[in-house]
Amino acid sequence: MMGDPPRIRPVERMLFLKRIPWLAELAARDLAILGDHARERFWARGAAVLHAGEPVGAVHLVVYGRVRLRRRGRELGCAAAGSAVGARLLLAEDAAGLDAVAESETLTLALDRESFLDVLEERFAVFRGALRETCRELVELFRRNPVDAAPAQGPTEARLPLGRELDLVERIVLLRSRPPFEVCSINALAELSQRLEEVPLPQGTVLWRRGDRPDRMIFVASGRVRCDPPERHLSFRVGRGQPVGTLELLGEQPRFYDAVVEEAGAALAGEVEELLDLFEDNVDMGLVFLAHLARLAVEIQERVAEREGSMSELFGCEGAGS
Repeated sequence: MMGDPPRIRPVERMLFLKRIPWLAELAARDLAILGDHARERFWARGAAVLHAGEPVGAVHLVVYGRVRLRRRGRELGCAAAGSAVGARLLLAEDAAGLDAVAESETLTLALDRESFLDVLEERFAVFRGALRETCRELVELFRRNPVDAAPAQGPTEARLPLGRELDLVERIVLLRSRPPFEVCSINALAELSQRLEEVPLPQGTVLWRRGDRPDRMIFVASGRVRCDPPERHLSFRVGRGQPVGTLELLGEQPRFYDAVVEEAGAALAGEVEELLDLFEDNVDMGLVFLAHLARLAVEIQERVAEREGSMSELFGCEGAGS
């Protein structure tokens, strides 16, 4: 049963929130708003914080104590102080949910689904922090598990004209051919299309090398780009309608593979600020994009779990043996 928890003063809340990775770079005013939305919840040992088989209804930021997690019958380990239990699954709109049980007396700051999404919509800095951290997690998943994380091949048929620049409608068709933009509004995609520059991709061009700092986003319009991680036998290809290198750009991470144009073509390219400005002006589009990345992170980690038997990294756990 839940009892009356000790009160956490506003300054203490802000100091605690600052310890959580995706919140660490936020300004004090944004942390204060998050803190205002959070509700203290005290959980006795054995109490169910979240239930499997239902969508996650709240993000629980663990102040103290430990929460043991289980998903799809697999033990994930324990989330300790500073963990954000349920955040990734809430963003991913995942229906399978999560079993989360207090292993000891535990205090959490709970952000219910509506409040969490409201803050993401109203405070762009908070949205940007969640987007940055999700992209960083995905970069790490790709880097460590290239077999499980390699993107599905895009459609190969040449539906778009070659030899001339794409018009606005063709650009929208291109962007809408792949998730997450396939469910975004035409007006938002038109705005993004107008901000992008069409650039040639001559065969053999080196777009970047491992360790380079990212400087622009690229959507392949035609042709094919080969991406070579350190293990060259795990190379993957990116084709028409697919972005390449966007995760590192949004996650502010160095490139983790070489990218070389394998088949000549063209791409739409632009500065990351163009995409972020668009998300700030079109909140729904930004949330769709974030939800897509969260689902991708969950899907990749579950493929890794099938192979290795552990999903603890995705949920910030101490390990299944803890």
